Amino acid sequence: MATRTVNRKQIAIVAAIRSGVARSLLSQRFQMDENRLDAMGAKYANIPDEILFGFSRLLDDNARLKSLIADLLAKTDAARP
Repeated sequence: MATRTVNRKQIAIVAAIRSGVARSLLSQRFQMDENRLDAMGAKYANIPDEILFGFSRLLDDNARLKSLIADLLAKTDAARP
């Protein structure tokens, strides 16, 4: 089974495609060829919105958690004599 790497940008592009944003606007915004946008939309066509946007939420939570951990480590390092 092949694995896929999903990132926030891909999810944003797929969300925009599914919401009906014109391919020409997406092409300019993300600096991608319209054919590549179509391929990306097709690649994620079988993934329900709930799952795709659940991934988005997890990526956001992961970024916030990393930031929180970095802040805690910085405070711990600063508090050491």
